[in-house]
Amino acid sequence: MEQKKQFVEEAKTDVETLQESHHRDKTFTTENIKELSVRDISHINDLGRKYGVVVTIEQGIVNRIRMQGETISVADLSTEVHEIVSNAAETARIERRAAELKERVRWFKAGGASSTDIPFDDLTNVTIEDAHKDNERKVDIYEKGRKLTVDFRAMELRSPDGVLAKVRRNDLTKVDVPSFWKPQKDKVMLVEIKTPDPLYKKVVHQFQKTCGQTIIKIERVQNPELYMQYSAKKMSMDNSPNVKNKSNEMRLYHGSDAKTIDAICSQGFNRSFAGRNAVMFGRGAYFALNANYSTGYSHPDPNTGFKQMFQTLVLVGDMCAGQNGMIAPPPRDPSVSQVDLFDTTVDNPSNPTIFVTYGDAQTYPEYLITFQ
Repeated sequence: MEQKKQFVEEAKTDVETLQESHHRDKTFTTENIKELSVRDISHINDLGRKYGVVVTIEQGIVNRIRMQGETISVADLSTEVHEIVSNAAETARIERRAAELKERVRWFKAGGASSTDIPFDDLTNVTIEDAHKDNERKVDIYEKGRKLTVDFRAMELRSPDGVLAKVRRNDLTKVDVPSFWKPQKDKVMLVEIKTPDPLYKKVVHQFQKTCGQTIIKIERVQNPELYMQYSAKKMSMDNSPNVKNKSNEMRLYHGSDAKTIDAICSQGFNRSFAGRNAVMFGRGAYFALNANYSTGYSHPDPNTGFKQMFQTLVLVGDMCAGQNGMIAPPPRDPSVSQVDLFDTTVDNPSNPTIFVTYGDAQTYPEYLITFQ
């Protein structure tokens, strides 16, 4: 009887060992997994069901994919998953390059009956600019599956049937500073504006709509480098077919303290300052619609006792609801792209009063208001 029991146990162990030899648990970790779109993840899960493999995908702090199943099935699925992840990473790289280029250069075609020129999509913009930089005479592009040609000598867009439109190149880095600025003696200047100046009255009027505190002085921030970066970003957003909100620019408030005033005037609202006061709607730079809200984040100068805040030009673009600790806005449509993000997060998308930006060129500290 004991012999029979031992034989059964040995047979059971042999079966388990055989099963284990045919079963595999594979995990691979790479930052590229974060680039997977909703569509990519759905495709991988479909493949997992096809091969009979249990798939677990993690994106965020840890980016990894775990596959459990028959050894051969896991190996076959792994090959396909690696290819999907690689393609997603390459797509994200191209999209990031396209997003970066459109901040500097934008190609347009004449609008025909419309007086407004039409920008080429971001990827086509890259194709045209690369060919232009390489001094090519022409380059082929595709619009809605139709092959067209950009002729650089004639600056025309052509089809096999003839000329469709004129094209033009807009260099967004060539921006002039406002004509009313004082002659620039230093990289950054604070120029006080006073009562007779219409701009003074305009700043005071907006401030006093919601805040009754006494204004001591108003200084215009003159930083040509920072202003040109902001202007280039504005032109890019104004011309982008992806941005639905064409009323991009708002004047908002940002309360500050004596320790960060100089840094903001020099560098802008660097995201490294984020989290000093709030992260409720994301870890970016915070701005308020109403001046009275920003007084709560304006700390008295220990030497004078006065408080300070910035009236800031902010490119709000397309907005969505923010979340606590969010490090970037979410994608506009994650099924299409993981890198085409909303521009700003807010407290309430239908009636926003608090705005959070994540791009350093999205803002310009226009005026520094000292008050008590």
